[in-house]
This record gives sequence, C-alpha cells and structure tokens, in this order.
Amino acid sequence: MRKMRALIALPILVLTLASCGRNEDNPEQENPTGEGANISFFGWGSNEEQANFKKLVNYYNEHNEKKIHVIYSATDSNNYMVSLSIKSENLPDVFYMPDYSFYSWAASGRLMRLDDTSSSLSISEEELDPIWDKAVDMYRFDKNSLTLGSGDLYGLPKDLGPYTLVYNKDLLEECIESSGGKLALPSATEPMTFTEFSEYCAAIQVELDKISPDVKKYAVSSYEIMPAVYSNNSDFYKGEDKRTSNVSDPNFYEAIQFIADLNLKYRAMPSAAEQTTTNGFIRFQSGNCVFTNMGPWDMTSFWNLDFDFDVIPVAKGDDKDAKSTAWVGSVAYCISQKSRNKAAALDFIKFLSLSEESNRMNYELGQAMPNIEEMAKTDFVNNVGIDDEAKKRPENKQLFVDIVSGENPEINGQNRAAYFCPSSTPYNNLLDSLNTVWTGQDTAEEWAAHYNATFQKNLNDVYEFF
Repeated sequence: MRKMRALIALPILVLTLASCGRNEDNPEQENPTGEGANISFFGWGSNEEQANFKKLVNYYNEHNEKKIHVIYSATDSNNYMVSLSIKSENLPDVFYMPDYSFYSWAASGRLMRLDDTSSSLSISEEELDPIWDKAVDMYRFDKNSLTLGSGDLYGLPKDLGPYTLVYNKDLLEECIESSGGKLALPSATEPMTFTEFSEYCAAIQVELDKISPDVKKYAVSSYEIMPAVYSNNSDFYKGEDKRTSNVSDPNFYEAIQFIADLNLKYRAMPSAAEQTTTNGFIRFQSGNCVFTNMGPWDMTSFWNLDFDFDVIPVAKGDDKDAKSTAWVGSVAYCISQKSRNKAAALDFIKFLSLSEESNRMNYELGQAMPNIEEMAKTDFVNNVGIDDEAKKRPENKQLFVDIVSGENPEINGQNRAAYFCPSSTPYNNLLDSLNTVWTGQDTAEEWAAHYNATFQKNLNDVYEFF
C-alpha cells in the first residue's frame, strides 16, 4: 500500500536558501511593496516535478512587473517535512505545505494569514472566485475552534490531486486477446463493485500467467486503503470533530478485507513482502502489472512510458448505495509569518496558484489539473494547447474533474484521512498495524476488534496538545 509519511527520520538534504526571508540590503527591514526583492521558495518532487517548477519560476522571474527574483530549491517528498521543520526558526519566504501537515502548522502561528482585509497584503474573494471552492477551503483554519475548512486563509492551493486507478492499456489488450474475448476494457465512467473488480483482476491474472510465464506480472500492483474505505460508505473517524475511531465499523474492515483478498484469495496482487521489495509505481512503470494508482501530477513521468494508459474510477462497495470515492490530496503554497518579503511572496504565490498563465503551464507540463475550475472543465479535459498526441493522455481526464466536482452521481472525492488530524501518526500507525491482515494472520474483522482501541488512544494522544 503506497504510504505518504509526514515525519520520517531520514538523512537530510542540506539546502542553502538565499535571502532566508529577509531583505538583503537591510535584514531587519521589511520590503513593503516587494519591488526588487529576492525571495526563497522551497518545495519537493521527483526530477520531473522539479524541472516543471524551474520552468514556472523562470517564467515568473522573467515576466513579473515588480522585478521580484525567486530562488527555488527542492528535496524529495520523504525528506521534505523534516527539512522544513529544521528550518522552522528561519523559514523560506514561500514553501509547500502538504494537506496532512496543514492543521498543526496553521495552529502554530508560523503561517501568514492571506485574507486579512485590514491589511494591504490580502487576497480578495474576487481573486479566489475562479478557483475550486474545495481547494481554497482546505486551507482555511479557525484558530478559536481549531476547525478546518472555515475561518482564516493560510495557504493557496498548489493543486487538487484526485488519485484513482490507472491501467496499462497495451498489457490489458494482450490479456483480452489471450482470453479469446472473454475479457474487455473497463468502463471509463461506471465503477466496478469490489466483487466485480476482484473477479476481473482474477481473470486478468489467469491470462498474465499464460502470456508471461517467465516474468511475474500482476493484475493490480497494490490497492489504496482510503478509496476502499470511502467507497464502502465508511470513514476513519466518527463525529463532526473526527476525533473518534471508526475502525470497528463493519464497512471499514470489510473494505480492508477486500484489499487483502486481492492477494490472499484471488492471487491477483503481490504479497505484502513483494510490495515492500518493489513498490507499485515502479512495477507499473516497468510494465509488470495492469492496474496501479495515479494522480494528475504523474502525467509528466507517464508520458515517457512505452505503453498506453488510461484511468478509471476506483471500485465501490457491493452495497447498492456505495459510491466510487477516490482520495483527493493537495499541497498549499504558504508564506512564513516571519518573512521580511511578504508582499513579494504574496505576488509570487498568486501567480503560482491563481494566474491563467501558471494554471495553463501546469497542465501543459503534465504537472496538475488546473485550480481554475472552468479551465479544468474545458481546456484541460479537451487538451487545449497540446499538440503532441502522447501528452493528451490519459484520455479519460474527465474523471479527474468528476472526482473533484462531485457532479457525476456515481463518482466522488474526499480529503485524505491524515488531513483531518493534527498529526499523521495515528494514520501511519494504522497502516503499519495492518501487516497481520495482509499476511492472512488475522482477518480484517479480527484486526479491527483489537485495533479500534489503539487507534482511539493514538487520536486521544494527539489531541491532548490541541
């Protein structure tokens, strides 16, 4: 199962960030207009993402009217939050803030408020109006009630990242041919149920074992826990405040069992040990599985694959009321409260998040679905401005829009579980505890019976500090 860790003890990549949030001529004097400022911008990403952001930064440096100069540096995602935390007393002017860390950072007072109408440094509702409401509201925080989704604005969205199923179209078509027509391509719009997806993968596995006897290939590389739970009418937490464990809900542990059975019962997914050896992303890129998971940020690297691919909705529970619900991740652009170049930093993140130029460059570079809702629904889906046929993939980009918009009654999206909690520790510990289910030592129901109390304790421990 693909995990994203907020805080991991890994070696730190030391980065020298020019200006360190201060005016170079007078380090204690704030630059009120931003004119001529040098600002630091710290992010993360694969080689492809870093290359894309160098292009965005270079464009801004060349075209912004205030002659602001942005100095960009980045590390990989695993090292990022450790590196940022080490810099907490001398933060970059602008930096990524992942959704799963936003709660604690917004509560800490380290982030500049962006919508303070009493200040000249404020973003108006009119400027935010074209952007997905869901994207903007993710970075609102009420410090009095410690509530997400309302209150003051502390970040602008880098993106909304719907994470759904992607398949190797060439490999699947080989399986279809091998099956003599018993198999067919999956629907782009109608989600399969858990049972349908499991049986479909089992049938694919039969054909893969025939056409690739020497190199083990799998129907599905791994399956994400969040969409399984969300798509089975369940959640990780109960209550409006999301402080109560929901692990004992039958719909919750049945979703976990669905994932385990893809390996244990249907033999269509690598074992837990095999997934540790080779992660699903690499297995997919190597052409050794049919299904894995994909977000819009993967387009750049996927365009370089030597096979065709497309996306489909995540599977939904067998209950007739279940709805295909992918997780939607996000990252914010935030400004340090201690920055001496707030005006320049604000101008820069407005460009990155809100401008038509940046939004268009993001999708043309294969980096993200546009934050501008209308652009996402029209230009992005229809590949406006993209002439290279290889860069028009996936064909079913409409699915990304449907997951975020909620306008398709069969398809939905939901924030990932760690977003709702001040710490990723409870969620990460839950993932680690599931190994007994993946190996078949426990059923998901047995695991839930004893882990529910542990998850609740983890939540209680986190909220003691809030």
